[in-house]
Amino acid sequence: MKIVEQKIEKLKDKVVKLYESKEKGRDDWADWLYNSHIFLVADLLKKNSWKIWCR
Repeated sequence: MKIVEQKIEKLKDKVVKLYESKEKGRDDWADWLYNSHIFLVADLLKKNSWKIWCR
């Protein structure tokens, strides 16, 4: 389980860096997506990672 959580944290760090870099040409709704969706999904994944891991 710890391995899955470490992978999720690494992915979360990469996503944070990507969204906070605010690259030119990105879509206008990227800020909403970052604030309202990304971390919700990460939290759900973390809570249910045992189900995914056990498949």
